[in-house]
Amino acid sequence: MTIPYSIEVAAPMKGKPHVSEALAQLRHGVTVASLLVCAAAVAQVLVFGFVHFTTIRWNEVEPPVHEQPLSIVESAQPAKPDIVVAAAPGATRVEPPPRIEGLAETGTAAASRPGTAVPKAADGPALELAHADTVLRRVTEVTTMVGSASTVALCLLVMLGVAVAGGGGFPGVQRAVSAASWSILLAMACLPWKEMVPTTMFHGVFSSYDVLLDASAGVDRGGSLAGLLANFLVLPMGALLMSLLILARFRAGVADGIIITSVNELDAALDREMASISKRGVRMTGARAVGALNQAIGSATEAPPPPAEEDHQDPQPEPPRPRRLSQRELEGFKRPI
Repeated sequence: MTIPYSIEVAAPMKGKPHVSEALAQLRHGVTVASLLVCAAAVAQVLVFGFVHFTTIRWNEVEPPVHEQPLSIVESAQPAKPDIVVAAAPGATRVEPPPRIEGLAETGTAAASRPGTAVPKAADGPALELAHADTVLRRVTEVTTMVGSASTVALCLLVMLGVAVAGGGGFPGVQRAVSAASWSILLAMACLPWKEMVPTTMFHGVFSSYDVLLDASAGVDRGGSLAGLLANFLVLPMGALLMSLLILARFRAGVADGIIITSVNELDAALDREMASISKRGVRMTGARAVGALNQAIGSATEAPPPPAEEDHQDPQPEPPRPRRLSQRELEGFKRPI
């Protein structure tokens, strides 16, 4: 009778030290690029909040104390007769230049540089752009450049990690492929499409400062607030969450291909294995524990093969043992002389 025997054997580790080092460097690069995208998204949201919901860009212009309004009062004295001055013979009369209405600087031109007064509104004081407007503009320019470049770098690094992990045949590479797909979508959403393709309507997640000012002014004139919030609040927050998702999926996808060299990381790997043993039970888990330990320390030893199956048959009767003869029986076997 044959007794079936099965054992769970851990797959041997296929990673090599140089492949592990390459994946570790790619993991660091993906982490830095993802954090830069998060920082750019947070900066974009903060600039939007300061521009639309505060008056930090403006300073009130206080009129000078000695300045008083002037008024024209009609004189009670009789008007003096006009004095006619005769021109010299041959002289040419010079007329004063005509006064052109509307030649004064408009509010839009005045608002193009800090420190220039803006015409006073009918129900408020005169305003001028503060130094904070220049700071916000510089922050937006840096945010747009860093955010767009970081998304492209993140996409390229994740795709390179997928190629290395897929070539090494590590388990969990499907998570790295998922991270690569999300990184492509993030890069497509964060590129400045309006600058590259002027006919498109989408500016990208990281818009310029002038676009933000125009959108905010449009809402003040009665435009849609929902569109403004979607472009400058929902999209940056979505880019932040997507970059964190890409980072988590990529690190989980290449974790099995990185050889652990730190004692703390080895202890963490052993703790995870012990938790798995406690959950599944201690029966038939010796080979898995040995395989996990070999993978943690970078050993390439093969897992022990399962024991050979033995055929169990019914026991056969033992042959009779030879017994010792007695003295009488020995005398009976004596030869006659």
